[in-house]
Parts: sequence; C-alpha cells; structure tokens
Amino acid sequence: MLPFPPHGAVGTHGRDELHWLDPRAGRLRDILGGEAMHMVFQPIVDLRDGSIAGAEALARFELEPRRTPDLWFAEAWELGLGMELELHAIRCALTHLGELPPHVYLAVNAGPGTLCCAELHELLAQMPGDRIVVELTEHVRVDDYTPLQTAITRLRTRGTRLAIDDAGAGFSSFQHVLRLRPDIIKLDRSLTSGVDTNPVRFALASALATFAGTLGARVCAEGIETQGELAALQRIGVEHGQGFLLARPQRLPLTLIAGEPWASAPRRTAPSFLASPVPGSHARLDALARTGLMDSDAEECFDRLTRLATRKLGVPVSIVSRLDDHRQFFKGSVGLPEPLAGLRQTPLEYSLCRHVVTLRS
Repeated sequence: MLPFPPHGAVGTHGRDELHWLDPRAGRLRDILGGEAMHMVFQPIVDLRDGSIAGAEALARFELEPRRTPDLWFAEAWELGLGMELELHAIRCALTHLGELPPHVYLAVNAGPGTLCCAELHELLAQMPGDRIVVELTEHVRVDDYTPLQTAITRLRTRGTRLAIDDAGAGFSSFQHVLRLRPDIIKLDRSLTSGVDTNPVRFALASALATFAGTLGARVCAEGIETQGELAALQRIGVEHGQGFLLARPQRLPLTLIAGEPWASAPRRTAPSFLASPVPGSHARLDALARTGLMDSDAEECFDRLTRLATRKLGVPVSIVSRLDDHRQFFKGSVGLPEPLAGLRQTPLEYSLCRHVVTLRS
C-alpha cells in the first residue's frame, strides 16, 4: 500500500491530487498492494482436436462494490492508475506460468501504453517468450503507431506473439490489425454469437478467417456458447476458440467442459483464399434459407434482367439464387420449356445447361 501520492502527483496538477485523494483510489491501492485480486484462466481450445492450446489470464476482484473487471480497470484509468493495475495483473498472471503444461501458452492483456512501457518488457524478459501472447485490448484511436510497432518488434525478437482482441467490434480493432500485423486475431463475441444462423456474421467471420490466412495469422473466436456456433466456426476454418461451451474461466489446473462438445461437430474445412470465399457449408445454406431472401416472391427487377438476357443471347435464362443437395432455386427465369416454365425451384437433375444445349441444337 502506498501511504503518499507519488512524486509529482501533488502541486501544479490539481487533477492528479484530486485523484489521489479520491476514496476510490484507496480501494485500488488495496489491489495494487497485493490484496483483493486474484487471477483466473480461461482455456483457449484448438477447435481441430479439442486440446488446450493456451490460457487467457483474467483478473477477478474481491472487494465492494461487486462489479465486472472492466469497470475496475476503467476506474483505474480514470484515476491515473490504469497502467499500474494492468501491470499488477500481468505480474500476477506470470507467476502461474509454471503451473501450465509446457505446450500451453499464457495470454495476458495490455493496452497500448502498458505494451510500450519498460516495466512490461522487463517482466517478459524473464519468461520464455514463445509461451507468452500479449493481447492488445485498447479500442480507441491510436494516433501514432510507431511506438507500438517498436515495442512489438522488441517482443517478437524474444518469440512473444501479439494478439488483437475483439476484432470486428469496431473500426479501431481493424486499424490495429492492419497496422500491427498480429500473430493472432481474436473474433469478438458479437461476431461469434449466432454465427451459425446469421448470414452476415458468418460472411464477416469467413472474410476475417481468410484475411488472417493471407497474413499467416491464426484466428481465435471468443464467446462460443452453442454447438451450432462451434460447428460454423470449424467450417469457416477458425483454429482456436474460447467460450462457456468449451470451458469457463477457472483457477488452475485447467479443465474443459465434460462431454467434448467439439467431438460431435462436423469436420472443419480449410479457409478458401479466393477473393470471395464460399465454404461448402450446410449451416450457411440453412441460415440463408431461413432469411427467406433466396426463396422470395418474384421481383420485376430480376424478371427484367432475365428477359433482357434472353433477348440478347437467344437462349432461355434463369437466375439461380441458391443450390442445396437436392434443388436449385430461381429468382427469375424466361424461356424454359414445360414442365419447367414458371417454376421457382427444380430438382438438381433438371440441369439448366442441358436444357439450353438441347434447345439450341
């Protein structure tokens, strides 16, 4: 516990003095003095085989008022103690590294200021670098990336990896990905939630997985809570994941949820490196079908396109909106012979190309 304000906190900087005298600062000094905080660890699971690949260290606070950790950290930054609290949490987490299996990495969270400070680098220099991942957690604009890039280069020389947290949650996280070239991209839970039923989330998660592959980075999905989400992420090609379906934050030693939920999930497919990847996913087809967009009523704009194409090409034309294992669905068609004329869907054995060739011949 610190009995006096640090040098320079009192004097011309009245705001700093006010923060030091704020009763909330007393609670934070209790935490920084080694009391009222402990670390838990959430397993990071390899979605290909269900093994534990890593563990993210998370702070838990044991004092009033009872509230979520992010509120404690926000208050610490407000009072000018944010970096001290982050370093304290990292220091506590590193003391547990020896309790993890040797193949399991430890992920610690740090904002840009903490990542650049000398004390963090001194702490990490005492650890096996290849077992540490630093997750950049800041979600606000960074005006100058040069100090961050320098700090990250220094970490990488020791084998320490960088992860960008909450990718997809906002513009700042994408900027971090573009400017810092992380080793791991963590999908925000807002993308993971309902990824098996929401075609927009599925498409964005697929695009991020493909983008990560071009960078040589891995993707870790946060907040996996259902079997459907797990299956969809595996099909996309996401390698690692966290979430209550797999394991909750816990004290060491690490354990996974009984029942191995990944074991019954469909086999994953590697991400495509095409500009617009289209994974062969039943879940995606089902999600599209549920929207009703692909099997909706006739629309004049599509009918007009097919009429123009038929007039130009001189052959029957159909706009196929969706294929599944048994059927093909049309958004518009002109010139097809009976019994196909006017149908909105046909069995796959009715090949459109075959009918066109037959008619032209």
